[in-house]
Amino acid sequence: MRRAESNRLQWRCFLAVRAVGTPLAFYRSKMTATTPRPRILVVDDEQHQLDTVCRGLLLYGYDCQGVLSVAAALDALNAQDGADDGGGFDLVLTDLTMPGSSGLELIERVRAAWPQLPIVVITGLAATAELGIVRELQIPLLAKPFSPDTLDATIRRALAVETVDSQAG
Repeated sequence: MRRAESNRLQWRCFLAVRAVGTPLAFYRSKMTATTPRPRILVVDDEQHQLDTVCRGLLLYGYDCQGVLSVAAALDALNAQDGADDGGGFDLVLTDLTMPGSSGLELIERVRAAWPQLPIVVITGLAATAELGIVRELQIPLLAKPFSPDTLDATIRRALAVETVDSQAG
């Protein structure tokens, strides 16, 4: 911030922008934290959407792994030493409509194997039977397009509810 000759304040704003072709791993390596960052598994069949959501989550202080299919999501959840706790993920963020297996199938598999793992659904659909099922399961639902602030607030609420539930149980 500085004063211009006309005695008005001038602002300069610098935004974090990813250069085309720069891998998200580069940005992850530059971010440090003293507290563990919540790990989010993002599942979406659209690469652009996946990259955009992961980039936003990184800027909001989350660690993000993106996958393009339900099968890849299940592999990630079963991977590592933390297979009993969903591969060490703190939350699953999934699109509802994908080719092959749907987000609803992923929800069923996650609920069966890791019932304490929070899930948030993102979708571009208006009103379908699948949306009714998601609402019946009391899973947070975000309609595309959504703002980064809305996504962050929804994830924080889902993680807070899970923390309260696990402490009570």
